[in-house]
Amino acid sequence: MRLPATVRPLTTRNYRLAITGAALSNTGTWMQNVGVQWLVYQQTGSATWVGLATFAQFIPMFVFGPVGGALADRWNRRRLLLAAQAWMMGWSVLLAALTLAGAISAPLVVATVFALGIGFGFHGPTWQAVVPHLVPKAQLTQAIALNSAQMSAARIVGPAIGGILIPLVGVGGVFVVNALSYVAVLAAVVMLRLPATEPPDHERSILGDVNGGVRYAFEHRTLAWLLAAVLAVSLFAAPLVALLPVFAEHVLGGDARTLGMLTACLGAGSLMGALVLGELGDRFRMPVLVGGGLTLLGAATILVALMPLLGAMAVAATAAAVLATGLFRLVTVSASNSAIQLRADDLFRARVLSLMFLAFGAGFPIGSLLAGAAADGVGVQWVTGALGALAVASGLIIGAKLERHEPHPPQ
Repeated sequence: MRLPATVRPLTTRNYRLAITGAALSNTGTWMQNVGVQWLVYQQTGSATWVGLATFAQFIPMFVFGPVGGALADRWNRRRLLLAAQAWMMGWSVLLAALTLAGAISAPLVVATVFALGIGFGFHGPTWQAVVPHLVPKAQLTQAIALNSAQMSAARIVGPAIGGILIPLVGVGGVFVVNALSYVAVLAAVVMLRLPATEPPDHERSILGDVNGGVRYAFEHRTLAWLLAAVLAVSLFAAPLVALLPVFAEHVLGGDARTLGMLTACLGAGSLMGALVLGELGDRFRMPVLVGGGLTLLGAATILVALMPLLGAMAVAATAAAVLATGLFRLVTVSASNSAIQLRADDLFRARVLSLMFLAFGAGFPIGSLLAGAAADGVGVQWVTGALGALAVASGLIIGAKLERHEPHPPQ
């Protein structure tokens, strides 16, 4: 029996190990993210503070992402992954301990998630650079889609568990579970069978390698516009995550369970998008997937702003719109990721991928911070609608540019 294209990478031992460890760890991370958002909002009652917490978690990618990409082209990637994971586990333990001791505050949460973001700055590009060593080249697109699927599943399961556990064991208990989840990915990295050779030494400085990666990406216009698509998602669509606590409590009149349900719908949509992309992605050209996906993502974001106006159907309709944003966000980002992996030269792949993480690491926190502040001033629905309109405009422009620079797929 021939396996569906999406799941064929699971026939490889390395990939099974990696995706299992990552799925367990990501589930814990999404539990923690819901806990952080709820804790900060309960302590401050401010969407600005929720946005600030998101900003602090992702802005370290702006500084450390390119450095992580350059190091991934130089150092032993297994050791770099282990160091980054151990760093994040340590800070997660500290966050849990402070919360359980009653010594936590919104500023301490922001500081702790900032430290976690530093670890992810090194982990993200390195993990992506390892993926081509986990599966045959012919399965790379499916491996990326399947990885996106596990992240989306974690986004469903993690918030759902978090929403259930917060009333039962408190936010501190949720943080403890996340800290323990790092054991799974650490074990998986140790057990991976990776090439024994060390990356070659470089005569250039780390800064020189970073600059070389930036030049390479911008000299290849298709790569540059793919990075622009990820930046547009992070600026105009991803900040919806930071606004969900406001939708849950003040717009829809719900509680932590409502927030968990909305966040789970976001993950469910992403899971659907990953499965569709894995099966049907080869049937559509890249400019259509990326530009069209971003345009539809913006339209779905506008619907999130409008659905609470439906009265008795507001919660269900808003959840459906949030699910649609998850689907189209996944299609846009994963299609961009796959296109970058397939088009970037091996010598520059980690650095170009680090720029993708940089686009998200800079755009998401900046967008979340501005969106949170604007929501406190003019209302969360107006802000969400405006972000959706900007995403639609970006999708139309980027799709046209990609069509111009790459009307036919690479041979």
